[in-house]
Amino acid sequence: MINNSITSQERIKKTFTTSDVLSAAVNSSKMITSDRRISLVTDGLPLYVDNWLRIKTSNENALTISEYVFLLRREVNPSQNYTIMQIQALVELSEYSKQKPFEQLTKSAMSCLS
Repeated sequence: MINNSITSQERIKKTFTTSDVLSAAVNSSKMITSDRRISLVTDGLPLYVDNWLRIKTSNENALTISEYVFLLRREVNPSQNYTIMQIQALVELSEYSKQKPFEQLTKSAMSCLS
C-alpha cells in the first residue's frame, strides 16, 4: 500500500528540490559544454589566450567568441596570429562594454566605444 499522507507543503518542497536539481544539472552541462568549446578553440594557441576567454570575459561572451573562432576556422582557416588578434580584440570589447552580452550591443552603443 502507498502512504498518501504527504501534505501539500511537503509535495511543494519536494517539487522545488527536484527542479533545483534539474536546474543545477542543466547549468553544469552548459559549463562542461562551454569549457569544452573554449578548449577546442584555443587548442594549439598560447595558454594566455585560453585564460583571456576563461577569466577576462563573461561566460556568455566567451561562448560567443568561441563560436565565432570555430566558424572562422571552418570557413577561412586563418593563421594563428590572426586568430589570436581576433580573440584579443573581442575580449577587449567585452571588457570595455563591462561584460554586456555581444547580442545586446547596438550600433549606437558601438559608436560610443570609439
